[in-house]
Amino acid sequence: MEEYLKVCASHKFAKYMTSSSPFRSLDHAIDVAKDIFLNKPDVGSWLEALSHRDCFYTYIAMAIESTKHGLYEWGFEYKRKFGYAFVTCASEKSSVEILSELKVGYTNMPPVELDIACREEIKLIELHLTNHYVDLYFNSVKVNSIGTDHATEFDTNNNPRENVRGVGGKKSKAKEHVRPKKGFDLKKTVLVGLGNI
Repeated sequence: MEEYLKVCASHKFAKYMTSSSPFRSLDHAIDVAKDIFLNKPDVGSWLEALSHRDCFYTYIAMAIESTKHGLYEWGFEYKRKFGYAFVTCASEKSSVEILSELKVGYTNMPPVELDIACREEIKLIELHLTNHYVDLYFNSVKVNSIGTDHATEFDTNNNPRENVRGVGGKKSKAKEHVRPKKGFDLKKTVLVGLGNI
């Protein structure tokens, strides 16, 4: 369950993901995660997930100087109004774009903004699952490269870090479409590289 809490801080989400695993593929894990997040937890679980996202402070740290102050001020007001930090999938967005989204989000009514924030959380869940899955792939290749022949769960001819489209079909640092030959279970990350699933 701890591995899924790293993907999304909702305990109900993590519990449902744990009981639903292992997964046939990354796409299957993402589809299940989306279904669980949208249909299983309640509003309290969504708020739990959103309130534990600390990415807003990363936005500020990475922002250009001219937007840092605005992000900080608007972010403070946003959190005061909604009770959680502004959440957006910032992949390939400039700090100016994030600030613009933040200002628009601040004008929304709470139910509307919660819906938008949850949709952004789903994107972040997808990115976290994908990144974890890519790391799993490379760990299995690394095990194979040091002389063992047990790292056979993945197609090592398909490098997931090359020519991959991210969320929304855009080029992204997060990788998709890595297909294991066996089930994918975040609880068994070490074991997958050793061929024990």
